[in-house]
Amino acid sequence: MELGSLKDGIELVQGAVTILAILLAGIWALYVFFLGRSTTASVQIQADLKYMIDLGNGGKVTVISAKFLNTGRTRIRKDVCRFSVGPLTRLEPGRSDLRPLDASPDVAFQQTWEIFGDLLTLEPNEEAAEDVSFAWDRSSLFSDGLRAFGIVVSFEGNWLLGFRRKRWARRAVLTI
Repeated sequence: MELGSLKDGIELVQGAVTILAILLAGIWALYVFFLGRSTTASVQIQADLKYMIDLGNGGKVTVISAKFLNTGRTRIRKDVCRFSVGPLTRLEPGRSDLRPLDASPDVAFQQTWEIFGDLLTLEPNEEAAEDVSFAWDRSSLFSDGLRAFGIVVSFEGNWLLGFRRKRWARRAVLTI
């Protein structure tokens, strides 16, 4: 093989590798800076106490208004929306130490169910709202002291043909 043709072959391969690297860098930049930022999905979740009905004998029905607002620039396809509620973990009798209190329900008594069953997608700036109700008996759930529920409302969705997925959640504490 001649030295000139070997040099031409190497230059040809080098040119092809350079073109491929430039194309891959362009696709990466398009994904990161255009698709990744300008089409990023964002959901705001709001969970508010709407009303509470006293049934007598310590029983109550509580209605929570759950709202999802798509504040992003792209449509989000809903995978699942959930509502979880349960009494917050109680301090043991006789203990008076302080500890952080989060809004995660006590798993032993937690109830979770799907909400927004008819919702398929959330368009940009679209809001979806649903009232969620649950009944409970104060005497069977709480010992003396703090009486509070942890509430978690979550939205799981995908966009960009399913390539991007995310879960948004809102935690709240409902004291009674």
